[in-house]
Amino acid sequence: MNKMNWTPKQQEAIDTRNKNILISAAAGSGKTAVLTQRIIDLITKENVDITSMLVLTFTNAAANEMSARIQKKMYEYLEENRNNKHIKKQISMVSGASISTMHSFCIDIIRENFNFSDIDPNFVIANAATVAMIKQESISGIFEEKYENQDEDFLLLTDIYSSRYDDSKLINIIYKIYNFIQSKKEPMAWLNEQVEKYNISSTDSEYFALIREDIATTLDDLIEKSETIYKMSISTSYEENIAEDIEKLRYLRDIVLKKGYDDFVDEIKAFSLSRLKTKKKTDDVQVTDVIKDVRTNIIKKIIDKSLKKYTVKSDSYIKYMNKSYNAVRALCNIVAEFEKVYRQKKYEQNTFDFNDLEHFALDLLKNEEISAKVRKKYSYIFYDEYQDSNEVHDSIIESIAADNNLFFVGDVKQSIYGFRLADPSIFIKKYEDYKGNTENNAKIDLSSNFRSSRQILDFCNLIFENIMVKSTSDMDYDEDAMLKTNDETLYDEKNIELNFIDKSHDEDDEKLEEMLSNSTDDDIMASLTAKQIVKMMEEDKSINFKDIVVLKRSFANGTSAYSKAFLQYNIPVFIDYQSSSFDVLEVSIFIDLLKIIDNIRQDLPLISTLMSGVGGFSIEEIT
Repeated sequence: MNKMNWTPKQQEAIDTRNKNILISAAAGSGKTAVLTQRIIDLITKENVDITSMLVLTFTNAAANEMSARIQKKMYEYLEENRNNKHIKKQISMVSGASISTMHSFCIDIIRENFNFSDIDPNFVIANAATVAMIKQESISGIFEEKYENQDEDFLLLTDIYSSRYDDSKLINIIYKIYNFIQSKKEPMAWLNEQVEKYNISSTDSEYFALIREDIATTLDDLIEKSETIYKMSISTSYEENIAEDIEKLRYLRDIVLKKGYDDFVDEIKAFSLSRLKTKKKTDDVQVTDVIKDVRTNIIKKIIDKSLKKYTVKSDSYIKYMNKSYNAVRALCNIVAEFEKVYRQKKYEQNTFDFNDLEHFALDLLKNEEISAKVRKKYSYIFYDEYQDSNEVHDSIIESIAADNNLFFVGDVKQSIYGFRLADPSIFIKKYEDYKGNTENNAKIDLSSNFRSSRQILDFCNLIFENIMVKSTSDMDYDEDAMLKTNDETLYDEKNIELNFIDKSHDEDDEKLEEMLSNSTDDDIMASLTAKQIVKMMEEDKSINFKDIVVLKRSFANGTSAYSKAFLQYNIPVFIDYQSSSFDVLEVSIFIDLLKIIDNIRQDLPLISTLMSGVGGFSIEEIT
């Protein structure tokens, strides 16, 4: 078996035992290889059965890749240890090992323990079209009944959110709230708790604490910016002005933190920056111009936009919040009613979505008999991409974990699934809790990058150390978080160029206004990219078109814009649709169409086809 030259931190992650371990693994740090090697070492060196391990990944593709990696490593080990019966047995058990997504694990829990619940084990997982149809049926029935009974709370909501003959805005709000709370282990209890935050009577509430925190954070930022230009202003005409600015801002911050909100409102109403003194002949014009520009166009604008908005006293806020409480309470009640009806309809059809499966599994694991059985089965629990977990996922893991058998891998900087209700604060909290490396817990940072060149990593570090701070990102981009490399290659800093597209313009510029209104963001970016390519080719004759690649996050949108722009500038282009052709909406619709041509009794492909451009039916017409 090939020997890897692991870094000290990688080796520590592979070898540490009898602790819960959190691996903060930066991009390109070899975290999958480390996780795989840890599993292989447990199997080959400690004779652990692979069936006693639970390995959770974020996607089915990642789970399949992990299984393949483990199997390949074990075959390599077997080549050198041909008579090892334990390894032969483990290879035969890989296909049945618990290497899966959280959703697949939840399905296994439900089906293995269906006798403890009221769920038919032959349930079907609903696709998007089915979910939309059942939701529409549920909400339509509720709204009909509310209108018929002239429900006062409901009519209050329609007055606020609905337009004449159109309740779509209110319906979408109900859907959004419902979807969001599914990431909580007790959805309705959590929602009721949030509603009560509107029922306030004094400034000693969470609401005003958040306002004070927002003000203090803004002032900290302003003080930092002022201190930066103060260093530049020393020995210039503006030195006294900037020193006075800092003193005033610090005074405001003390008011917020030591006195209170109302005192701050009194002060901010009268607050203003002093008039800059007349420049002296000895002043460096470039320096004073920068100071003036930052003070006028950044600091003053932040004060006007972010601080001057707080002009209403607390008693007015409290009255407004109490008035809002009735509407928010009514909204919470209708979400609860929707949840009940929607759940009942899914039970009737024995069709559930992934959120249901997570909550069903969590409810079953509250039964000590079930959780003890699962806990006994898994001696080791591995969780990849932990930064994209949520409260429900974390509660499931906690219910089956022992004192020291968890191995989390993730990178909060790579958390991109907020739209799927991922909660990176869970990772951050565990990162802070594990910092001390206690008897049962350890934190290990893998920050060495083996994938990218030094110039790319330096650029990334430069950007993120300036924008990723605890006040806005819940963590600082500090030395531990920075991407590191052993690559000492020198490079030209001009090799990396960052382009910002500023769409702001003079409203009187009709020509530009018309161009922007007829162009999407992709159109603008594609045109800019084409111009950059032409410029590169003109400046460096050694470059060929085939040397250039344009990377996009997905094929979902924008590829036609690039084709059009490149054609306009006579740039030959090849777009590789192969890897994602079956994910394209038009292709998936025609696959569904072929399915119902083959068998008209397939409900889900039929619904998908009817609701597409092929059928042109709406949910209301189908139901």
